[in-house]
Amino acid sequence: MSAAEPADTESLEALVAPLSPGARPGVHAYAARPSGVHGIALEEAVELVRRPRGAEQVVAPLVWIDVQNPDEAAATILRDRLNFHPLAVEDCIRGRQRPKLDRYPGYFFLVLYTTRVNPGRDRMALTELHVFLGERYIVTVHDHKVKEVGEVLARWRAAPSRFEGVGALAHALMDAVVDNYIPVLNHFAERAERVENAVFNQ
Repeated sequence: MSAAEPADTESLEALVAPLSPGARPGVHAYAARPSGVHGIALEEAVELVRRPRGAEQVVAPLVWIDVQNPDEAAATILRDRLNFHPLAVEDCIRGRQRPKLDRYPGYFFLVLYTTRVNPGRDRMALTELHVFLGERYIVTVHDHKVKEVGEVLARWRAAPSRFEGVGALAHALMDAVVDNYIPVLNHFAERAERVENAVFNQ
């Protein structure tokens, strides 16, 4: 389902790890330029997101802002600087939201969950992921490190021409999230089969 991904974790970290200039800890910002996708200062990213449609008669660059472990300072940026609806920002901070898609003037707000198997407890572990989607930007907010965000960012930085619009980035992100459901489903299907065999083979 997904486009080809970088070969190993080290290559992903090499592409994603550098902080944007002047970024707050836990906040990274990137923009697509003619020379490629580069980390940019948060202030610049905010200005690009807030730029009126058609301003300066040029196409605004595609921007991705990623917020990990949001606090009240991050909430202020989301609410007062990026002008996202207070209820959506509250959802990001409080968490425990149902998967949903809300439409606001000029952007969408999406809540979804990534999943993996917690090997220590042999249970499913879920991470809540919040996504704001505008015409030329994507803003992701999450409490813990989300592998899928890092993977798609790395793929975008490695091959910007494959992601010419925010729709392509959003599709790649949701596709990566859903793809990673499969190993979890397989794990518990095999576990159920083992229990079933143990019951009926007694």
